[in-house]
Amino acid sequence: MSVPSPRLRRETYLLLCDAPRRRLLLSAGPGPLAPPQVPAPAGCGHREAAEAAAGAWWGLKAHALAPVTGHGWASAPVPGGVRTERRLLLATACDPPRSGQGPGGLRWWPLERLRGCLWPTVPSELAEIVEGYWDGWIPDGPLTVEWN
Repeated sequence: MSVPSPRLRRETYLLLCDAPRRRLLLSAGPGPLAPPQVPAPAGCGHREAAEAAAGAWWGLKAHALAPVTGHGWASAPVPGGVRTERRLLLATACDPPRSGQGPGGLRWWPLERLRGCLWPTVPSELAEIVEGYWDGWIPDGPLTVEWN
């Protein structure tokens, strides 16, 4: 008897960063604070989907994406055989948009407020990832993150 391989769902999240003001554009709704999820058409990679969304939502060019990528490894299959792989891509903005631009329910959150925040973030190390990128102690390239 053959066992079918589990299906893979790919999720891409795009975090817009305002480095001079040390703030991030995150969801303001109920639940954990998170960057907006980017729709990724079939056959489109994480980076291509993020570049398209950054351009459509905020008018950013492809070079605005940071070389640091958060990678959440594919989860174990849930009932129904679907695994989830997640990527976090960071974009920097020279002329940051106002809160409310892009997908609904986004607002600017100062990094310092996230560190002492009572709300969880997704991924859980979001503040550390951004601070490490800005301060230069996280190297360019992929890094594994906890996505709970």
